[in-house]
Amino acid sequence: VILASLGDVYSRFDHAPDELKSDRQFFLSVIKKAPSYYKYLSLELKSDREIALLAARNSVNGFLDAPEEFKSDKDFIIEALQPSDNLNGRLIEFIPDGLKEDREIVSMALKKSNGSAFEFASEELRNDKKYFLQMPLLGLAYQYAGEGIKSDKEILLRIFEEGNIHSLEYASNELRADKEIVMKAIGIQPWALTLADEKLHNDEDLIAAGGIVELE
Repeated sequence: VILASLGDVYSRFDHAPDELKSDRQFFLSVIKKAPSYYKYLSLELKSDREIALLAARNSVNGFLDAPEEFKSDKDFIIEALQPSDNLNGRLIEFIPDGLKEDREIVSMALKKSNGSAFEFASEELRNDKKYFLQMPLLGLAYQYAGEGIKSDKEILLRIFEEGNIHSLEYASNELRADKEIVMKAIGIQPWALTLADEKLHNDEDLIAAGGIVELE
């Protein structure tokens, strides 16, 4: 009855019997129902690995509220990532820098976040062309890649093959001014000319190919 009444209002827990407030099994049920309660637990219960893992799997905030020993534990991080929903992969923003270069952790985070967790990978990984090209989808991660990758013509053309021309916006200035690259993008979406270097916006060949510039 108490569990059913909790909802998202933690003050209601004040009315629970004292024996429940230290009951591990009860709190496992609480966190399954309302992960946000984790931040209110005692340090002893927060330090319970099973309870902490359950909270971390449900939300990034659950991971943030976990003891530091868990947030720097590779096995805990991997276990937290495995069943998480898409954007929970971005929890690697909050892990130690040394683990942000761990390929196993970063690869799992990328999969869970559709690539957006690349923003929090180490600088070395964000500039590793071979590692980048192993991703299942390159488009979203490209925005957070290092300059070496954003200056690579082969990589940008590969992303265009995915049908993603938005990445042209994040490419190096040199590639955004590359007429061949922009022509490829226009072939996919005419408004891709909008993302090109401004000096190409009035290029007769690109306009003749169907390129258009969309004004804000």
